[in-house]
Amino acid sequence: MGRDPSLPSSTTRRCLIAGNYCHDVLIRDGVVLTETLGGAASFISNVFDGLSLNYTLVSKVGSDFAYSVHRDPIAVPQLQNHSVPRTLDNN
Repeated sequence: MGRDPSLPSSTTRRCLIAGNYCHDVLIRDGVVLTETLGGAASFISNVFDGLSLNYTLVSKVGSDFAYSVHRDPIAVPQLQNHSVPRTLDNN
């Protein structure tokens, strides 16, 4: 996979990150040492930020997402009813 020769060399490259965020809790001897944001999306976005790379991040988070990140996530409300509406007539 090489660079598209029809694009100017100064073209800004972007990346899409699709991954999870999670709540990491570090415990030693039954004592909580620290709680922090973890998960693949968190880790790779820190690397990309350090390298000043442009990216868009997609990750599902709940309304209780309480971490400060460089790009605010879009919180998806939890679905209460997972049933699919009936569309066929049984008569």
